Amino acid sequence: MRAIRLALAALIVSAGTASAQTRQAEASVQIERSVGVTTLARMVFAAVGDGAPPRPGEGSVTEARPGTSSAPAVIRVTGDPGRTYRVNLPVSLTAPLSNAVISGFRVWSENSGDISETMTAQMDAFGRDTLRVTGVLSTVSFVDVAAAMPITVNYE
Repeated sequence: MRAIRLALAALIVSAGTASAQTRQAEASVQIERSVGVTTLARMVFAAVGDGAPPRPGEGSVTEARPGTSSAPAVIRVTGDPGRTYRVNLPVSLTAPLSNAVISGFRVWSENSGDISETMTAQMDAFGRDTLRVTGVLSTVSFVDVAAAMPITVNYE
């Protein structure tokens, strides 16, 4: 009887060992840098050379008439080297002090060129890019107009 108990105990122990087998798990982790966005300069629509205020339909920088001192918003984007990212801009923007409306935004990337249609660009080998954003003043303003550009940038 004792031999039967020992045999039964050995059978239970070996069955428990077989069901408790382990496998080696494998996993990997990819750490991404977060996207950084820094405004280096605000978009500015300044009075034209004759002292008149900015006029509706005048653009900044490349779209401006000769004699304007308008400037684009300049934005530094940082993140993972070589990564593609997407830019999101508002449809229009109201300048806080003058209530002037700016729309028709165009975006130029130092690394990818004109991205106004695709709104996607790529970080350089150091994880950097510089954006220049221009727009069109669509309401009359009797003072110089400056506006911070609200922008969202996410990895593709």
